[in-house]
Amino acid sequence: MGVTQTTIQPPVKASISRASANKREPVQILHQFDFGSWPSIPSEQVFSDWLALRKKKRADVSETVIRAMGAELHRAAAKGYAVDEALATCVLRGWQGLEAKWLDPKTGGNHAADRNDHRESLAERAERLYAEGEAREAAIAAEQRELGHGW
Repeated sequence: MGVTQTTIQPPVKASISRASANKREPVQILHQFDFGSWPSIPSEQVFSDWLALRKKKRADVSETVIRAMGAELHRAAAKGYAVDEALATCVLRGWQGLEAKWLDPKTGGNHAADRNDHRESLAERAERLYAEGEAREAAIAAEQRELGHGW
């Protein structure tokens, strides 16, 4: 009686297909959504980065999200922003969504520039306080003259 030794190896395709199923290709992801409401179709890389950001923030992407983004991307396009540029800005600033007005230099994401526009510089403040002080002194002097103290 001869002993036959058989080596069984796991199928290579099964492990590859499982790995592929866990990590979808960006091209496949792009074809899952209807970009008819967008000004143009985003590049695979930028869209993949935006999806990764949303996933990190636990924000699902649905057709409703895609349509809402399309409306804002049209507003952004009217301001001169390309789809990839607007989505890349979302990724860079950590925005899971977009409002076209956030792309304006004055408002930005946290409206910091807008707040700074209303602040006086130190020189402007000093000038304003000096002028107010002079006006106050002139008013006091005029009042004193009326009362006959003639300073």
